[in-house]
Amino acid sequence: MPVRYGVLIIALILGGCKTAAPHIRTVQVPVYVYVSVPDKYTTTIDIAEPEVTAECVYMDSVCELRRVAYKRKLGLQQCNEQLNEIRFIQGTDTNAR
Repeated sequence: MPVRYGVLIIALILGGCKTAAPHIRTVQVPVYVYVSVPDKYTTTIDIAEPEVTAECVYMDSVCELRRVAYKRKLGLQQCNEQLNEIRFIQGTDTNAR
């Protein structure tokens, strides 16, 4: 019987012990949300190439060279417009390099 009393006393002592709750620290973490760029800003632009014809093997026609240069200029202008719109969406300075 004394053993039962000893076990009962130990159980009562251990049952009354409180453990301190661990201190949980909350930390604010910045969350970045990445949004995809709309398709209208990521369309590819065809690169103008000189047309090869039988009579113009060397592609040295001034008219053809001017046509290709003009189309390439238009393509670069369209690319620059798209990049400026993308920079505006991201909130960055469009004049910064």
